[in-house]
Amino acid sequence: IKEHTTKYNEIQNDYLRRRAALEKSAKKDSKKKSEPSSPDHGSSTIEQDLAALDAEMTQKLIDLKDKQQQQLLNLRQEQYYSEKYQKREHIKLLIQKLTDVAEECQNNQLKKLKEICEKEKKELKKKMDKKRQEKITEAKSKDKSQMEEEKTEMIRSYIQEVVQYIKRLEEAQSKRQEKLVEKHKEIRQQILDEKPKS
Repeated sequence: IKEHTTKYNEIQNDYLRRRAALEKSAKKDSKKKSEPSSPDHGSSTIEQDLAALDAEMTQKLIDLKDKQQQQLLNLRQEQYYSEKYQKREHIKLLIQKLTDVAEECQNNQLKKLKEICEKEKKELKKKMDKKRQEKITEAKSKDKSQMEEEKTEMIRSYIQEVVQYIKRLEEAQSKRQEKLVEKHKEIRQQILDEKPKS
Protein backbone atom coordinates (compact mmCIF):
# COMPACT_ATOMS: atom_id res chain seq x y z
CA ILE A 1 0.00 0.00 0.00
CA LYS A 2 2.84 2.37 0.90
CA GLU A 3 4.54 1.68 -2.42
CA HIS A 4 1.35 2.37 -4.37
CA THR A 5 0.59 5.55 -2.40
CA THR A 6 4.11 6.78 -3.15
CA LYS A 7 3.71 5.93 -6.84
CA TYR A 8 0.31 7.67 -6.97
CA ASN A 9 1.79 10.78 -5.31
CA GLU A 10 4.70 10.77 -7.79
CA ILE A 11 2.29 10.64 -10.75
CA GLN A 12 0.10 13.38 -9.20
CA ASN A 13 3.09 15.65 -8.44
CA ASP A 14 4.58 15.11 -11.90
CA TYR A 15 1.21 15.95 -13.46
CA LEU A 16 0.76 19.12 -11.39
CA ARG A 17 4.35 20.24 -12.07
CA ARG A 18 4.03 19.70 -15.83
CA ARG A 19 0.57 21.37 -15.91
CA ALA A 20 1.91 24.40 -14.01
CA ALA A 21 4.87 24.57 -16.41
CA LEU A 22 2.53 24.46 -19.42
CA GLU A 23 0.26 27.15 -17.97
CA LYS A 24 3.27 29.33 -17.12
CA SER A 25 4.66 28.86 -20.61
CA ALA A 26 1.26 29.77 -22.06
CA LYS A 27 1.13 33.01 -20.04
CA LYS A 28 4.64 33.98 -21.19
CA ASP A 29 3.77 33.26 -24.79
CA SER A 30 0.57 35.27 -24.58
CA LYS A 31 2.45 38.28 -23.15
CA LYS A 32 5.20 38.09 -25.79
CA LYS A 33 2.83 37.57 -28.65
CA SER A 34 0.19 40.16 -28.32
CA GLU A 35 -0.31 40.07 -32.05
CA PRO A 36 -3.98 40.12 -32.93
CA SER A 37 -3.44 37.95 -36.04
CA SER A 38 -2.84 34.56 -34.30
CA PRO A 39 -4.09 34.40 -30.68
CA ASP A 40 -6.28 31.32 -31.28
CA HIS A 41 -3.38 29.25 -32.65
CA GLY A 42 -1.28 29.62 -29.44
CA SER A 43 -4.15 28.93 -27.07
CA SER A 44 -5.28 25.87 -29.05
CA THR A 45 -1.74 24.40 -28.87
CA ILE A 46 -1.73 24.86 -25.10
CA GLU A 47 -5.19 23.32 -24.81
CA GLN A 48 -3.98 20.36 -26.88
CA ASP A 49 -0.91 19.99 -24.63
CA LEU A 50 -3.09 20.17 -21.51
CA ALA A 51 -5.54 17.63 -22.96
CA ALA A 52 -2.63 15.33 -23.86
CA LEU A 53 -1.23 15.76 -20.33
CA ASP A 54 -4.67 14.96 -18.83
CA ALA A 55 -4.99 11.89 -21.05
CA GLU A 56 -1.46 10.75 -20.08
CA MET A 57 -2.28 11.28 -16.38
CA THR A 58 -5.54 9.31 -16.72
CA GLN A 59 -3.72 6.45 -18.51
CA LYS A 60 -0.98 6.33 -15.85
CA LEU A 61 -3.62 6.16 -13.10
CA ILE A 62 -5.48 3.37 -14.95
CA ASP A 63 -2.18 1.47 -15.39
CA LEU A 64 -1.34 1.97 -11.71
CA LYS A 65 -4.81 0.74 -10.67
CA ASP A 66 -4.49 -2.34 -12.94
CA LYS A 67 -1.04 -3.07 -11.51
CA GLN A 68 -2.35 -2.69 -7.96
CA GLN A 69 -5.27 -5.03 -8.66
CA GLN A 70 -2.97 -7.63 -10.23
CA GLN A 71 -0.55 -7.45 -7.29
CA LEU A 72 -3.45 -7.70 -4.85
CA LEU A 73 -4.80 -10.73 -6.71
CA ASN A 74 -1.33 -12.35 -6.69
CA LEU A 75 -0.98 -11.70 -2.95
CA ARG A 76 -4.41 -13.18 -2.27
CA GLN A 77 -3.58 -16.28 -4.33
CA GLU A 78 -0.28 -16.68 -2.48
CA GLN A 79 -2.09 -16.34 0.84
CA TYR A 80 -4.75 -18.86 -0.23
CA TYR A 81 -2.20 -21.47 -1.33
CA SER A 82 -0.07 -20.84 1.74
CA GLU A 83 -3.07 -21.36 4.05
CA LYS A 84 -4.12 -24.45 2.10
CA TYR A 85 -0.59 -25.89 2.37
CA GLN A 86 -0.41 -25.09 6.10
CA LYS A 87 -3.80 -26.74 6.72
CA ARG A 88 -2.75 -29.83 4.77
CA GLU A 89 0.54 -30.05 6.69
CA HIS A 90 -1.30 -29.56 10.00
CA ILE A 91 -3.75 -32.34 9.15
CA LYS A 92 -0.87 -34.62 8.06
CA LEU A 93 0.81 -33.96 11.41
CA LEU A 94 -2.41 -34.69 13.33
CA ILE A 95 -3.02 -37.89 11.35
CA GLN A 96 0.58 -38.99 12.00
CA LYS A 97 0.25 -38.29 15.74
CA LEU A 98 -3.10 -40.09 15.86
CA THR A 99 -1.60 -43.07 14.00
CA ASP A 100 1.40 -43.15 16.37
CA VAL A 101 -0.83 -43.04 19.45
CA ALA A 102 -3.11 -45.75 18.01
CA GLU A 103 -0.12 -48.00 17.20
CA GLU A 104 1.37 -47.47 20.66
CA CYS A 105 -1.97 -48.31 22.34
CA GLN A 106 -2.46 -51.33 20.08
CA ASN A 107 1.05 -52.62 20.80
CA ASN A 108 0.39 -52.23 24.54
CA GLN A 109 -2.90 -54.12 24.18
CA LEU A 110 -1.21 -56.96 22.26
CA LYS A 111 1.56 -57.13 24.87
CA LYS A 112 -1.00 -57.24 27.69
CA LEU A 113 -2.97 -59.94 25.86
CA LYS A 114 0.21 -62.01 25.48
CA GLU A 115 0.91 -61.64 29.22
CA ILE A 116 -2.66 -62.72 30.04
CA CYS A 117 -2.36 -65.74 27.71
CA GLU A 118 0.92 -66.81 29.35
CA LYS A 119 -0.62 -66.41 32.81
CA GLU A 120 -3.66 -68.47 31.78
CA LYS A 121 -1.41 -71.27 30.47
CA LYS A 122 0.61 -71.31 33.71
CA GLU A 123 -2.55 -71.39 35.80
CA LEU A 124 -3.96 -74.24 33.68
CA LYS A 125 -0.75 -76.27 34.05
CA LYS A 126 -0.70 -75.59 37.80
CA LYS A 127 -4.34 -76.69 38.11
CA MET A 128 -3.69 -79.84 36.06
CA ASP A 129 -0.58 -80.69 38.12
CA LYS A 130 -2.60 -80.34 41.31
CA LYS A 131 -5.27 -82.63 39.88
CA ARG A 132 -2.60 -85.16 38.88
CA GLN A 133 -1.04 -85.08 42.35
CA GLU A 134 -4.45 -85.70 43.91
CA LYS A 135 -4.98 -88.74 41.68
CA ILE A 136 -1.50 -90.05 42.49
CA THR A 137 -2.13 -89.65 46.21
CA GLU A 138 -5.47 -91.40 45.80
CA ALA A 139 -3.83 -94.25 43.87
CA LYS A 140 -1.12 -94.76 46.51
CA SER A 141 -3.71 -95.99 48.92
CA LYS A 142 -4.45 -98.96 46.59
CA ASP A 143 -2.31 -102.10 46.11
CA LYS A 144 0.98 -101.96 44.19
CA SER A 145 0.14 -103.70 40.89
CA GLN A 146 -3.14 -101.90 40.53
CA MET A 147 -1.37 -98.69 41.50
CA GLU A 148 1.26 -99.01 38.70
CA GLU A 149 -1.42 -99.73 36.13
CA GLU A 150 -3.59 -96.83 37.29
CA LYS A 151 -0.55 -94.54 37.49
CA THR A 152 0.36 -95.26 33.85
CA GLU A 153 -3.25 -94.77 32.75
CA MET A 154 -3.52 -91.64 34.85
CA ILE A 155 -0.36 -90.12 33.32
CA ARG A 156 -1.55 -90.97 29.81
CA SER A 157 -5.01 -89.49 30.39
CA TYR A 158 -3.45 -86.50 32.17
CA ILE A 159 -1.23 -85.77 29.17
CA GLN A 160 -4.19 -86.06 26.79
CA GLU A 161 -6.31 -83.85 29.03
CA VAL A 162 -3.56 -81.20 29.34
CA VAL A 163 -3.04 -81.24 25.57
CA GLN A 164 -6.80 -80.78 25.01
CA TYR A 165 -7.07 -77.95 27.55
CA ILE A 166 -4.03 -76.14 26.16
CA LYS A 167 -5.31 -76.59 22.61
CA ARG A 168 -8.72 -75.11 23.54
CA LEU A 169 -7.06 -72.30 25.50
CA GLU A 170 -4.75 -71.44 22.60
CA GLU A 171 -7.70 -71.44 20.18
CA ALA A 172 -9.64 -69.07 22.45
CA GLN A 173 -6.57 -66.86 22.87
CA SER A 174 -5.95 -66.86 19.13
CA LYS A 175 -9.56 -65.78 18.49
CA ARG A 176 -9.19 -63.00 21.05
CA GLN A 177 -6.00 -61.81 19.38
CA GLU A 178 -7.59 -61.94 15.91
CA LYS A 179 -10.52 -59.84 17.17
CA LEU A 180 -8.12 -57.33 18.70
CA VAL A 181 -6.01 -57.12 15.52
CA GLU A 182 -9.20 -56.69 13.44
CA LYS A 183 -10.34 -53.89 15.74
CA HIS A 184 -6.91 -52.26 15.35
CA LYS A 185 -7.25 -52.43 11.54
CA GLU A 186 -10.68 -50.78 11.76
CA ILE A 187 -9.27 -47.97 13.92
CA ARG A 188 -6.37 -47.39 11.49
CA GLN A 189 -8.83 -47.36 8.58
CA GLN A 190 -10.99 -44.80 10.39
CA ILE A 191 -7.90 -42.62 10.86
CA LEU A 192 -7.07 -42.93 7.15
CA ASP A 193 -10.69 -42.18 6.19
CA GLU A 194 -10.49 -38.94 8.19
CA LYS A 195 -7.44 -37.88 6.18
CA PRO A 196 -8.44 -35.30 3.55
CA LYS A 197 -7.91 -36.18 -0.10
CA SER A 198 -4.96 -34.31 -1.63
